[in-house]
Amino acid sequence: ALLGAASIWFEPIAWGAVLIAVVGRAFLSWKQRVNDNAAPFYFSKRNQGLMVLGIIPNTPAADLKLEIGEVITKVNGIEVKTVSEFYEAL
Repeated sequence: ALLGAASIWFEPIAWGAVLIAVVGRAFLSWKQRVNDNAAPFYFSKRNQGLMVLGIIPNTPAADLKLEIGEVITKVNGIEVKTVSEFYEAL
């Protein structure tokens, strides 16, 4: 913000502000990717399916012998990516 304000009086400072913004954005993207890779598997982003985080005893999931960490990609032949899609497919 200070560089942007200073660029009112000296225009080349605006290019420095743009450069800092682009490099800062690249750094933030890299840092987020490192954090995602370091996070436990159940916190990582998934493009497909839903991960089982827990099983309640004496439920259909327990009867099916689902295990924590498994990924559900289809329900009744319908691909699911969100919780609402999961329940609609049921």
